[in-house]
Amino acid sequence: MDSKRTRLFPTRHSRRRGRDGRRGPNFIARLGEVPRPPTIEGQYRCTRRLRFTATSAFSATISYADIISAFGLVATSATTGYPLGTAVRVIALEAWGTSSSGDATVVLNWQGNAFGPNNLVQDTSNTAQYPAHIRSRPPPDSGAALFNESTSTTAIILTVPINAIIDITAEIVFAIAGYTTNSGVVTLAGATTGNFYYLPLDGIGGVLLPVLANAP
Repeated sequence: MDSKRTRLFPTRHSRRRGRDGRRGPNFIARLGEVPRPPTIEGQYRCTRRLRFTATSAFSATISYADIISAFGLVATSATTGYPLGTAVRVIALEAWGTSSSGDATVVLNWQGNAFGPNNLVQDTSNTAQYPAHIRSRPPPDSGAALFNESTSTTAIILTVPINAIIDITAEIVFAIAGYTTNSGVVTLAGATTGNFYYLPLDGIGGVLLPVLANAP
């Protein structure tokens, strides 16, 4: 009997992988394998970097609900808005601050969990020509480095002078059942139903305004 016809194992040629890492068609055909599509995520995630400017000096906390709302919401009425995101984790924050008097300080405090650090990052400038500048990533065991739902829990404590510029990069997880199922409902004023809005980084009525066209 011809050994070529009774061979049960793939040939040397069929064992080779293509550029995409898959084996040749002979390998699948000989072993009776069925090709299957790869798995995909069932929930949409998006990473974005947004910019905000301080209309006055700011020194306060910023919650996870504030960050999620700052990355966009939909107005369902003149006074009600629903954020598109249901959870967020901060990837990085960068800020610049100057002062006409020449002294400017920028301070960022990463809020840790019960067993994590509260890392403090700061810079001070003594000339208006060179701004105080910080860029920092959250410590791995801090709260902001993990995904958090839209709650009033503090993500960061930020101190910046008037006219400061703040860039925040975050990853948003979108609600799988639709934005109207989110618990982070936001009270608006004079919004247009169906419009998309970006909120200040420190919440509705805040002073850290988005550098975007559509902000209530």
